[in-house]
Amino acid sequence: GDFNAHGERWGSKENNPRGTLLEDYLTESDLTLHNTGCATWRNQRYATHIDLALSNDKLAGRLDHWKASFEISSTDHAVCRIDLASDRGELVQKVSVDQWINTYESAVKNR
Repeated sequence: GDFNAHGERWGSKENNPRGTLLEDYLTESDLTLHNTGCATWRNQRYATHIDLALSNDKLAGRLDHWKASFEISSTDHAVCRIDLASDRGELVQKVSVDQWINTYESAVKNR
């Protein structure tokens, strides 16, 4: 989600008040943070880490390979991806970049 929280735990250079609150909450909760330190938002002068991938502990073991990419994004936010494995260890669904772009463009046109 787009938390607009800067936290060293997920790659920011320093915490802001919202980031400190969120870090404290994550420490006390059963949520797992999947970010790997990649920036998730940028403009011409600055990049930061404000979009977070969180899951409960039960689901965390099935999630892997989180990454953020600006290559196919048409906004200042990166497209974030995380793989979900089935109970048998295989990916539930693998969507190509072209499929994702077509779905995204269709959703934007139908706003």
